[in-house]
Amino acid sequence: MRQLYEQKSHQHWQTLISDNKGSIKKLWRTFDSLLRTSKRAATATCSTLSANGFALFFQQKVEAVRAATASTSPPAATASTATVFINSWTEVQPDEVVRLISQAPNKTCQIDPAPTWIVKEFSSLLAPYIALLFNKSLESGCYP
Repeated sequence: MRQLYEQKSHQHWQTLISDNKGSIKKLWRTFDSLLRTSKRAATATCSTLSANGFALFFQQKVEAVRAATASTSPPAATASTATVFINSWTEVQPDEVVRLISQAPNKTCQIDPAPTWIVKEFSSLLAPYIALLFNKSLESGCYP
């Protein structure tokens, strides 16, 4: 009986989180009720957070992904000669990158170093660099 209760509870919270993922405010309210935190407890916790702790979290996440995939053999690649060449193209613009990122589905997996919602949240800051990466790749003919 306990197992059934836990399964239904887990399913309930997953549904709530999934339903509210389009609204950050609703999603945080859901997390707050899930974790049963009060505003006073949240304020006390937030004062212990730091930029270094945030950076360390993502560093550890990337290291975990690398460790989990270290024993995986590299994908098979065969050398081939291009038969079609792109002689001209329109440069990728940051606003196009922001638009495409915003249209991406909010999917994630356990080994993603940066969840989709974070990339979307900071897309305007990331877009110039992503556009530059694409443009340099097209210019040099190399896919990084």
